[in-house]
Amino acid sequence: MSGIDAISMINELRQETFIKTYKHFADDISREIYSYCVMHSLTDDRFWIEKLIGTTDGGQDILRELKCCLNEGNAVLFGTGRWGGQLLEDFSRGWKYAVDNRPKGNSFKGLDVVDYSRFIENYSGEKIVISTRLYYDEIEKQLLDSGIEKNAIINFGGKDDLLAQSQYFDCDYIKPAVNLTEFFLDVGAFDGMSSRNFVKWRGEGKYKVYAFEPDRVNLCKCRQMFNRYKISGEIIDCGCWDSKGSITFLSQGDSESAITDNGDVTIKTDYIDNYSFSSPITFIKMDIEGAEYRALLGAKETIKRDKPRLAISIYHKPEDIFELPQLILSYNSEYRFAMRHYSLSWFDTVLYAF
Repeated sequence: MSGIDAISMINELRQETFIKTYKHFADDISREIYSYCVMHSLTDDRFWIEKLIGTTDGGQDILRELKCCLNEGNAVLFGTGRWGGQLLEDFSRGWKYAVDNRPKGNSFKGLDVVDYSRFIENYSGEKIVISTRLYYDEIEKQLLDSGIEKNAIINFGGKDDLLAQSQYFDCDYIKPAVNLTEFFLDVGAFDGMSSRNFVKWRGEGKYKVYAFEPDRVNLCKCRQMFNRYKISGEIIDCGCWDSKGSITFLSQGDSESAITDNGDVTIKTDYIDNYSFSSPITFIKMDIEGAEYRALLGAKETIKRDKPRLAISIYHKPEDIFELPQLILSYNSEYRFAMRHYSLSWFDTVLYAF
């Protein structure tokens, strides 16, 4: 088979997969988001990311404001950490320089970096874009207290974080069960916040949480969250996979910790079907940095038997947009889908199944 024939066959298979999945979506916004994700997966074109961001609450407005000041060359990046780097990756042109309270050097991804005191001394009316999703309220107050006008501040990180906080539980098709105990699997629990948000979503009803998290630092954060809010459940020191064993893992102590061939530690793995839960599982949330497909393979019998609602991150790998919905449908063809997007970047797209 020639390379051209192989590409043609792959495209035909993907088109067939697209049609099969498309028919299972419950609303127009889900079909729109799914189409944008498919196009980005196939083309890697930034255009589709911006279309995707436009489906979020206020996404179009903040993008319009950001692009306007970038086009004028009048934008200053505040924050030279992870989120600042992502913002520069997504929008690479039009920045004047970067500012940080604690600069780690004189440059950041090609931009000159100045400390805050020097920035204030030389400020001349630029638009200041707060990039970080940490301490953005404090940074905005710092700027206002220094005499910067509010209309000169774009709190990009704050808006991004606000969108991310609502994921997994805001879809109208995923409602708390009435007169039934919810048994929730938090697969990729990170710091326990998604378990905390589940409890808030659950309200007064009965529940139990099983939180899976293999990162040592995150486990401590998760235990603190469970203790602080008296969350009823178990924290399981394990990575969800399609088999029981061990695997290399990149331990970051944050939301980017992941199973990878280039990991720095070895973790235990197990599969969901291998657990004897005390009752049928009613809801599975899964956000595990690209391991979703393998973890879903390991949950086959649980999904077929219990028919839980699902909230699955579907943006980590280009092939996920094709493979994850079809895998779920192979377990139960009666599942319906919804999709929602929760960031001002490519991150945080969730596939709901119910």
